[in-house]
Amino acid sequence: MKHRDSNFLYKGITLFIFSSFCVTVLYFSFSHIHRQRQLLHSTSRNRVEGVLEDDNSPVEADKLSGIKINWPQKEPVPDLNHYPKFKTLLGVVSEWNPDIPDPPEEFTEVLQHFDYSNAEELAIAERYRDAELPFKLYNIPEFAVVGRKWTDRYLTQKLAHDHSHTERSKNNHFLYWTMHGHHRDPDYVPPTEIVRSTFQEWREIARRGDEMKINASTEHFYFMTGSDFGDREGWISKDLPSLNTDKRNFFITNVEANK
Repeated sequence: MKHRDSNFLYKGITLFIFSSFCVTVLYFSFSHIHRQRQLLHSTSRNRVEGVLEDDNSPVEADKLSGIKINWPQKEPVPDLNHYPKFKTLLGVVSEWNPDIPDPPEEFTEVLQHFDYSNAEELAIAERYRDAELPFKLYNIPEFAVVGRKWTDRYLTQKLAHDHSHTERSKNNHFLYWTMHGHHRDPDYVPPTEIVRSTFQEWREIARRGDEMKINASTEHFYFMTGSDFGDREGWISKDLPSLNTDKRNFFITNVEANK
């Protein structure tokens, strides 16, 4: 995780839930939550996947967050030989330092992006999905409703008795690790620590981090939660019906394999 502060709140939880459902075609960033929050939000009003928090007006994709985004030309037919364009890891981190969460004044996008509420663009997105190629979606009404619904108060109520998985890191880097397996090094020390906390406890830490404008070398906390496997009656499943379905839809094409 690369972010200046810990306060990704309900957006961070949303991202984790989406990734737990294996929805890999969505542009909800599974590694740079704070960066995508900067790209998807303006400084004055909250924007969630193309819809303003205080109304139902669609947001033009090239006006997100006030920075200049150079979008690629839409390609109706996926080019399996040349898409997506790849860069070296060094090139990526040189263009945007992972320890600096604020986006550059100008950002060049390389992935195709489509308006979910536009029938023609959705049909194109289906081609990319079926080809298992990455792309971005915006203006998804169901997710916009969830973004407005999942306020601090709502999540505090829903997660009041949930002591979820929270990781503590000495800085803003959250490296993957596991203690499972048959060949564990007895001297291995994990790069992060698993701690227990409620959402409300973590939220207060996050808010203090925002107020203090903590830097990359300051202690960070990463809160994670989700729904249980097969749980279709819980509040998360009910709030996100497209990701918890017994019928095939755009996001879930193999219902039997859906987790």
